[in-house]
Amino acid sequence: HYKHTTAWDISTASHTSFSGSTTEPAPTAIFMKEDGKRFFLAGQAFDKIEQFNLSTAYDTSSDVDTSPDSSLALQPTSYAPQSIYISPDGRHLYFGDLAFHGVFQYSLG
Repeated sequence: HYKHTTAWDISTASHTSFSGSTTEPAPTAIFMKEDGKRFFLAGQAFDKIEQFNLSTAYDTSSDVDTSPDSSLALQPTSYAPQSIYISPDGRHLYFGDLAFHGVFQYSLG
């Protein structure tokens, strides 16, 4: 997580890290909800996407308990998710997978 003193100017960035107890040791993809209050994390080691809720928008250090608030087991088993996208209405989750060379879609309730 980087904070910028000037929007869209990486020369003004300062670093703060997320020290969550995610079970994913090799994260490869993140998706941040538009309001900045939730983000989703995937990686190469485990077959799931983890969800984290933030108390302060876009501030990963504001996840007080630092453990995933929810997770989605991926089927078929995905060994290498590389990207995550959730539709603007929040009804569909997509992820690209390196191992299966495809894009998978889940409908969210």
